[in-house]
Amino acid sequence: MAKPLNNSGFTLLELLVVLVVIAIGTALVSAKLLPDDQRLLDQEAERLAQILTIAQEEAEMKATNITFRASASGFVFTRPNDEGVMQIIKDDFLSPKNWQQTDIQLTVQTQGTFSSELILKSEPSAEPCALELRKGTASRWLVRLNTGRFRLVKS
Repeated sequence: MAKPLNNSGFTLLELLVVLVVIAIGTALVSAKLLPDDQRLLDQEAERLAQILTIAQEEAEMKATNITFRASASGFVFTRPNDEGVMQIIKDDFLSPKNWQQTDIQLTVQTQGTFSSELILKSEPSAEPCALELRKGTASRWLVRLNTGRFRLVKS
C-alpha cells in the first residue's frame, strides 16, 4: 500500500493572496505618509498668518509702517529708517524667512491691485487685503480681519 504524500507548505494561490494584501497595505500607508500640496499649503499659510499678525502688531506698537515682501524663496520684512529702507534682521519673528515648502507662490491683493508686497500700516486699518498662496494646483487665501489679524480662509 502506497503512503499518502505529505504536502507541507503554501499553494501558489495562498502566496499570491498574501502578496496582494501586503501591496494594498503598503499603498495605504505610503498615501498617508506622503503629504499632499493642500495640507502643506495649509501649514505654510497658518505660519504666515501668525507672522503677519505679529508684524501688524509691531507696526502699530512702534508707530512705523512695516513692508512685507515675498519672493520665490521666502519673505522679508522691512521698515524705513533715517537712511532709507532696511531689512529687519534683529527680530526673532520678523527676520527674513525661507518658505518651508518649495514652489510656493504668493500674490497680495489690495484694493484691486496685485503684487508681492504688502505695507502693514502703523495705524489700525480696515483696508481689505488678501494674500493667495499657491503650490501646484492647490491654493489658499489669507485675509486681514478688521482687528488687523490675518486668518486662513478654507474654501
